Amino acid sequence: MVVTLYFLMWEPANVDGMAYPDLHRVMESSNILRLGPESAQDRELVQKYTAPSKAITEIVLQRLSELRATYKQLGPALEVVPTDSDEHQRVADSITNLLGTYNLSSSVKPKAHEIPPAELPLILYCSTKDMDLAYKFLSAIAPYIHGAAVIMTDPEYSPGRMRLFIQGTVYFSDNGVAVFE
Repeated sequence: MVVTLYFLMWEPANVDGMAYPDLHRVMESSNILRLGPESAQDRELVQKYTAPSKAITEIVLQRLSELRATYKQLGPALEVVPTDSDEHQRVADSITNLLGTYNLSSSVKPKAHEIPPAELPLILYCSTKDMDLAYKFLSAIAPYIHGAAVIMTDPEYSPGRMRLFIQGTVYFSDNGVAVFE
């Protein structure tokens, strides 16, 4: 297995000439990325699950619609795997429901070597050929989930098939944004 690490960023990301508005680069020459704001410290957040607002849902659905249209031939699918708590399960269910609107969700049991260590809250596994698609999936769901992430590539993954693990402490804003620390 080949492992390539990419984190979600703080300045708008431009990867291979493609812009990803909600993925932010920490340093110009770094692959360290973030979804959403730098930290949860300056926002009023609670640990009790809050469903995403209609506005957040509409933005995510619009981006997923565009992703589906762009990759219509490939038929991509993302499985969201919660690892820790009921809140993680509810976030995973919310994302899965949004993905399902455009037939972009899947359900496959994770391989044993995929169960991630708890170092980062968001870990996306994909084929080595799917980096652009991975960035687009993360950018599509970024209005709903914020936090540091890593993309791990595996040549054994089928093209278009991805798995996102969510873990760590999760907080919720009043409009339902899930913030992972």
